[in-house]
Amino acid sequence: MRKIYFFTRSYLPSVGGGVITRLRKVEIFRNAGYDVTVVTPNYENKTIICSENLIKIPYLNNKIDLWFENFGIYEDYLDKWVRTSYRYLKDRIKKDDILFCTSGGELGMIKLGFLLKKSLGCKFVVNFHDPINYTTVNGLSRTPPVFAVKRDAFEAKYVPEADMVITSSMTLNLALKKKYPRIKIVKNCYHGYTKKIPISIEEKKNSYPLRILYGGVLAKEQSPEILAEAILKTTNVEGIFIGKYENYTPMLKYDKSDRIKLLPMMSHDQYIITMSKSADIGFLSLRGDYWGACVPSKLFEYINMGLPVLASIPLGDAFDIINENNYGRAVYYKDMNGLIEAIKYMSNPDTLDTMRRNVFEDREKWAFDVNFANVLEWIKEL
Repeated sequence: MRKIYFFTRSYLPSVGGGVITRLRKVEIFRNAGYDVTVVTPNYENKTIICSENLIKIPYLNNKIDLWFENFGIYEDYLDKWVRTSYRYLKDRIKKDDILFCTSGGELGMIKLGFLLKKSLGCKFVVNFHDPINYTTVNGLSRTPPVFAVKRDAFEAKYVPEADMVITSSMTLNLALKKKYPRIKIVKNCYHGYTKKIPISIEEKKNSYPLRILYGGVLAKEQSPEILAEAILKTTNVEGIFIGKYENYTPMLKYDKSDRIKLLPMMSHDQYIITMSKSADIGFLSLRGDYWGACVPSKLFEYINMGLPVLASIPLGDAFDIINENNYGRAVYYKDMNGLIEAIKYMSNPDTLDTMRRNVFEDREKWAFDVNFANVLEWIKEL
């Protein structure tokens, strides 16, 4: 039985969509016969926790580490943790083992995998959920914090040395192939949804007024208030926003609107069950062309909930998935008039019914297990 060391910045008892996805990856590897040990920071105390299948190495999160990353003093805010982890793991990992290094924007797990591969000769796999923060993708990058340096030089030291790179969007996949032609193998695997909701199309009836749900992060990168603004320029439509709206000033001005409902955070299970039955449409938003390299997990969550998708996003995989499959309507994030017209178009009951049928017909193919089965086949090749 071959051994996989699964490197991740967060794992149980943390919560969130990223952790749920990583848990499922580990489960699938184990079900396929791999001996999997998860390696992750211990944010709670200074004790190394080592069990049969979990190693937690201390990292007491310190804001100064992020500052050092921003100034380029550290290659990644996890640099100290990487050094400690390398010293601890180098005498435990064997040449035949596989290092599966995840990244949701951080470089630390990738750097740790590189150092161990260089020292021990084991196989080194990079699994991107999102591009590394403040690197360029097709010449585009996130706006960095004040005084922050771009991190392409750090990325270039480690990513091309991987035996395999697995992305979660074809936009990022093709960008990395162009940027680093010497990467041996670059594959793509959409994440999909992890647990199928027991709901049928017969249970879905259009509401009046139509209800559009936004259940994502309330922050500048998403700027979901654009949906509220668009809704107020249409008729017979209302918006439901779930999240920590009290901490996001642009949403507070809609607090008194009878067509905009601001609801507090709820448990993931409660959110899924309630909104799959109460909402008619799911809304996605991302501001900035750089984000076209990301496919929001929320897209697959809406598909799992049986919801047609309205999106105000950059061009990229998510844009194409929605429009080419007629799961809803995606418009370019700068096109406010296009968003208003998309709401009007999707308000037609026949149009919305067709989109919903398309979502339900394709629902199975976006299940996480279906997509990740490809990764199992690729890993066998190493």
